[in-house]
Amino acid sequence: SDLRVASAGKPKPVVQGNTARFSLPANGKCTLMAQVTLASPNGMFASELAGTAQYGGGKRLDFSVQTDLHDWLRPLPLSVPEFGGKWTNGAMRDKKLTVAAGFSSTQQLLDKIVSGGLALQQVQARASEGILSATIAGTPVVILVHGKIG
Repeated sequence: SDLRVASAGKPKPVVQGNTARFSLPANGKCTLMAQVTLASPNGMFASELAGTAQYGGGKRLDFSVQTDLHDWLRPLPLSVPEFGGKWTNGAMRDKKLTVAAGFSSTQQLLDKIVSGGLALQQVQARASEGILSATIAGTPVVILVHGKIG
C-alpha cells in the first residue's frame, strides 16, 4: 500500500494497509479530504476510482471519482536520440499527422499544445518542428508528439 496520511489536529489517524482509522468523541465533527495520486498497478488506467468512508458503528459512505486521460498523463523526460529511437522502432502503432496553421513559431505551437492541459514534456523545439513526450502513469504506454509549422 502507498497510503500516506497527513492530519492537522487530533485525533491522529492510524494507517493499516489501505485504511486510515481515527475516532471522534460523541457529537464530534471532522472534515475529511483526500488527495489521490494516480498510478496504475496493473498497467491500465481506470475511468473511475471508488472509495468508502465508514462511520458511526458501521455506516458507510461510498463514493467514486471520474477520471480521464488528462488525470493519468505524466511528462516523460527523453533526450532527442531516445525520442527518435522510440519514434522509429515500429512500436508506435498510431501515428497521426495534423498540419498546424496560424503559429509564428514552433515554441508557440508547443506552448499551445501544453496549455490544453496535457502533461507533456518538451523534448526539443527547432525552427519548424518540435517534439513532446508523455506516459500514462503506471503503464508502459509512451505518447510522442511531433509538431510542425509552415
